[in-house]
Amino acid sequence: MSSADRLQFDQVLVATGGRSIAHGEITKRLIKLHEELSLVKQTDSFDNSSLNEVIKQLKSPSLLEHKNQLVKSLTACCIADILKLFAPDSPYNKNELGAIFKLFLNQFKALGTSDSESISYDTYLISSLGAFKSIILILDLNNHTQLLIQIFEIFFSLTKKNQSKEILSSAAAILSALIDNSNSVPTKAIELILSCFTDKNRQQYPYSYYLAKELCLTSSDRLQRYFCQYFSDILLASNKPHEADPEKNIDLKTAHRVIVNINRAAPSALLNVIPILEQELSTDNTELRTLATRALGEMFSQPGNLAATYQTVWKIWLQRMNDKAAQVRVAWVEQTITFFLNNSSELKQVQEGLINKVQDTDDKVRTAACKIIGLIGYDLVKQLVDVKLIEVLSFRCKDKKPETRIAALNTLSDLYDKAYNDIAYGDPIAITKFSKLPNSILGLFYVYEGDYHAAQVLREKIFSGDRNTSDRTQRLLNVCSYLNDKGLAAFYSMMKTQSGAMKNFSRYINSINEQRAWTSRTNSSDDIEKSILGSAKLLVEKYSDATVHYGNLVKYSQSPDKRLNELFLKLINFSSDYDAVVDCYNKAMKRIEHTNSEISTTFKMILNTVSLKLINHTILPFLFEIVESSKNTRSRKSVNTDNTKATTAQKILDQLAHWFPNLFDAHLNFLTDFLTDSSIDLFKSEQIDRLKALAKHVKSHPQELKLDDLSIKKLKDLCVKGTVLQSKYAATVICLNSNYLICVPDLVSQLVKNLKINSNHLNSALKAFQQIAIHSPDDLEDIYEQIVKFVISELLYKDIKSSYDANSYEEFDQVDSELEAKVLGIKVLVNRALSFADDEIKVALCKPVLNLLWDILDKEGALTENIPKSFRANLRLTAVKSIVKLACKLHIQSHISSLNFSKLSYFMQDEIFEVRQGFVIKLIKYLSTQTLPPKFASVLFLTAHDPEVELRDTVTVALKRLLDKSKAQNNPVQLLESTTPRLIYLLAHHPDFSRDGEDLQQFQRYLEFFLEIIATPDNISYIFECVSRLKNVYDLNSPEKSDCIYALSDLMQYTIKHFKLTAHWLIQPYTGSVALPSDMYRHLTNPQKMATIANHNFLPQEFFPTDQTRAMAPPVNSNMFSGDGGVPKSPRSPRSPRSPKSPRSPRSPRSPKSPKSPRSSSKRSLPQDAEPRSPSSRRSKKASYSPMKYVEVDDE
Repeated sequence: MSSADRLQFDQVLVATGGRSIAHGEITKRLIKLHEELSLVKQTDSFDNSSLNEVIKQLKSPSLLEHKNQLVKSLTACCIADILKLFAPDSPYNKNELGAIFKLFLNQFKALGTSDSESISYDTYLISSLGAFKSIILILDLNNHTQLLIQIFEIFFSLTKKNQSKEILSSAAAILSALIDNSNSVPTKAIELILSCFTDKNRQQYPYSYYLAKELCLTSSDRLQRYFCQYFSDILLASNKPHEADPEKNIDLKTAHRVIVNINRAAPSALLNVIPILEQELSTDNTELRTLATRALGEMFSQPGNLAATYQTVWKIWLQRMNDKAAQVRVAWVEQTITFFLNNSSELKQVQEGLINKVQDTDDKVRTAACKIIGLIGYDLVKQLVDVKLIEVLSFRCKDKKPETRIAALNTLSDLYDKAYNDIAYGDPIAITKFSKLPNSILGLFYVYEGDYHAAQVLREKIFSGDRNTSDRTQRLLNVCSYLNDKGLAAFYSMMKTQSGAMKNFSRYINSINEQRAWTSRTNSSDDIEKSILGSAKLLVEKYSDATVHYGNLVKYSQSPDKRLNELFLKLINFSSDYDAVVDCYNKAMKRIEHTNSEISTTFKMILNTVSLKLINHTILPFLFEIVESSKNTRSRKSVNTDNTKATTAQKILDQLAHWFPNLFDAHLNFLTDFLTDSSIDLFKSEQIDRLKALAKHVKSHPQELKLDDLSIKKLKDLCVKGTVLQSKYAATVICLNSNYLICVPDLVSQLVKNLKINSNHLNSALKAFQQIAIHSPDDLEDIYEQIVKFVISELLYKDIKSSYDANSYEEFDQVDSELEAKVLGIKVLVNRALSFADDEIKVALCKPVLNLLWDILDKEGALTENIPKSFRANLRLTAVKSIVKLACKLHIQSHISSLNFSKLSYFMQDEIFEVRQGFVIKLIKYLSTQTLPPKFASVLFLTAHDPEVELRDTVTVALKRLLDKSKAQNNPVQLLESTTPRLIYLLAHHPDFSRDGEDLQQFQRYLEFFLEIIATPDNISYIFECVSRLKNVYDLNSPEKSDCIYALSDLMQYTIKHFKLTAHWLIQPYTGSVALPSDMYRHLTNPQKMATIANHNFLPQEFFPTDQTRAMAPPVNSNMFSGDGGVPKSPRSPRSPRSPKSPRSPRSPRSPKSPKSPRSSSKRSLPQDAEPRSPSSRRSKKASYSPMKYVEVDDE
């Protein structure tokens, strides 16, 4: 054997005879020995016996327990080299190994504190033990369990500090070897590994996490069993009724988070843990189901094929979306975000479930779903979220629960704000998914006008605030360009709300200033206080917590701040530019929060509503410029082209001119200079927009505009020779300019020359007369009889010239000049009659006009034999709207009898959609402003059978808003409830009504519709008492109809009883007074007859079997009263028509309605031999519904 195969080191390491070796010398010798041993390979050729002497010396306590750290490090390295050569055996006995491993453990501990001289040797030691697995010799010791725990504790303690990759890898190798070779791994060691996977430790100690992760990867087969046992002890043992233990719940949460993090790092280590989570998903313990749902949701969303591997568990997890506990469903919803963030392969199934959860029956689940979509982030929503999910999210804007509404509003507004640039640049995906979102938010503002949060996100996120006026204007136009008709109507309603709020706020602040200046207490000061309180109430009446906000306003009025009042008035000053408004707003809010933070919320809401940030005069030049520039480049282009923006800009200008006329004060020169510019041809249509804006302005500032003679002459020329629209606006300006006393009579003398049937400018003259009748009616006094004679003899009751077939049907909106002349002629007479209406004596002069309108309705527009059907429909609509307009005047109301009122109401079921639609819009307009008597609201319930869902929805929304407004007055009986007897009267006199059982079922829908909208637990007793009283009266105008009223009274009582059962309401006896309309009913005076009627049920016998069948399904929409539902309610479909009945005999006052073909705006007719059917048979449904057009605000 050569010398190379034997150890060459022959120096003494341990002194004998009581002598000692110097520290420096022993270090040199150990280094020399270590260098030689480290080079020796594990080969059979090496003579291990040559190591005997050093083996003996190295185990000496003088080395193992040496005071010098470097000596101990070198000794440990030398022993590790010897163990390497003897592996897998050991040259030491158990006692000697115990001392050696004690040294090793001490050196492991020293890794964190070793000096630079010994650190390299300690690193070598741990590397050697890990590489050659000599460490497993520790398992032969009797106390190996304690030593294992110490090793795990040492290494995991070391890794809490920054360590080199070499040390981490060696530590992982050592621990992995111990795990793989030990018969049992101590629980403490398992807990040390698992503790690294808590969310806190994973972030705080990344090196410990790395070590634990490596162990799970390299020893997963061994750790599976220990992990399973550990989690079984915690999780399955927790499936007991001790959910109330908070500490236990915290342990459970931590355990589930550890499982999730292990799955992210080493999923193979959880092979036996997944079945435990599967059991948790089906346990009765809600807390465990919640935790398991969250954990598995995150695990399934992580990269890998866990869902494919555990398909049963995946299906059970999906079913948790419909868990009986809302808490579990919320957890499921909140966990879906990880599928989007990781773009999981299971995303499609998860997204379908999320669509369902946005419509969940529990508001907490719906709220969570709305929030989660917002947390996904715009880029991922744009890339991954289905359009359907965004659509159902949009429905949540109208959710009954405020929390859900706010969550939906925040999500939608944030998404739109981030998507705006993409939309503006024409990104097709962004346009498809996000461009229509403002419609949903504006829809909420339209339904819940007092929803401050909707108004806030609209101003801050949708329209946004940019210091750059051009960008701000462009954004306004881009947003509005994608609004549908309802969205635009809601946006205009925002303007209306702001306009009213500004007036009230101005009155509030000015009254406070006036009160401050008051020096003595007089009656006048009482008036000031009333003004303050009244305006304060109006400012906050539509907000939630109106009482609190009202109290804050009153509190401020008692101790106002002069500087704040100055800022407030500047905020609503129409001359303030955008920057000034924003600065004032910021200063005001800062001052309020500093001086009186309690009222800051109230004033923030009010200031956001009234401040001229979105609506500011600085945008007007840009809007005018866009409108003007488009005139020369008109072409058909797609949405968001210049042409579309110009149209949108013009609509916005129209509304601004109406609601904020003072906004144009700073730009009056722009509105008038076109009149004096000789290069501009006023007769060209391009100038109509500025002329219209000028007319709007003078209407708000009558007799203030000063015009020179040239301008007046040009305006007169437009009235005499211009188009109808030009004449309308020009006449308005002339009537309201400062020199109107001279201008208007001269204009009238010129216009009367065109009052000829063959005049090319007849319609323009009539339109001008219409405006003069409104603004300067006295100037028509001398020629009024001439106008009346011409309209009656030459227009309305004279055969038309055009070659129309009287039975043919033309488009409703295809207005012929002859038809236009007839309509304008009626409007001239009506507007002139309105000028008499406020005079109790002169009001009698209105009667001929009313008679004319009733005659049009009696003849259904067929004033002459050859008038086409489209002409008749337009005339019916004109007559209906005119009567409604006249009925707004108190003195005219007495001239509308109950029979005529009924006659008018049945045109709510006209066969032409546009007639019904126009009637609805007109009623809603005047009812909402309280200028029309509440009894007209009863007419709107006749839309119950209307085939157009949108029209019924419009009525429903309008009536509910009227009901809310009425409730704010705190009257014991509101006005809409009091329409009950009028509705019964209208139904009793309905041309299609009979006491036949099948007819009563059809008519019950009207009563259901009424209750769905009007009935509440507070008023149901009044309604029931009201209809009960109807059996104590008789029909004043048609006594023979009394039995019909009694039948409907019984039917209403029957419907209310079913209604209250469905809604779980209790009908208490009503103790208040009930007044029935005196123009319809008279009280019975014969007690015996009263008793007979009261005790008799007027419902036919054949009605009951059918009705019992109906009773199986509630007679009203049960979804409306059984909870929020979370699902958008589908409008009730029109009833199927009954079998044709025999044609009824001709009736009065309307002309006979023999079997005929109902007409529709879609021009689809029923067969010519169609019989009259159910109440809905006289109404036609359009082939394709075009959204309701926004009615011009100054509709004359």
